[in-house]
Amino acid sequence: GKLWVVQVDPHDRVNVLYPPAQGQVDHRISANTPTDLPNPQWTTSIQAAEPAGMSELAFIVTPINQDLSEILTIQNGRLIRTAFASDQKWSMTRVKLDVRR
Repeated sequence: GKLWVVQVDPHDRVNVLYPPAQGQVDHRISANTPTDLPNPQWTTSIQAAEPAGMSELAFIVTPINQDLSEILTIQNGRLIRTAFASDQKWSMTRVKLDVRR
């Protein structure tokens, strides 16, 4: 599958943290194989940023042939809808973060 890491801030704005926007990063992963983030291909770092408040990180794994846009509906940078994983072809784990100044 492919790994995506997405942050949703307190105002429902979406930021795709992984794979990074710049450069080509192979974000394919294998079942039962540890994955380090950041990995050697990744030349940037993740840092907490404004706005302060409760944010959510979502770790999403999709099949190789599926894109993030098939899971998340994003309009004007805001999260509008998340698909329901009824077909069990993709999965998501969420972690809440309190971003403080």
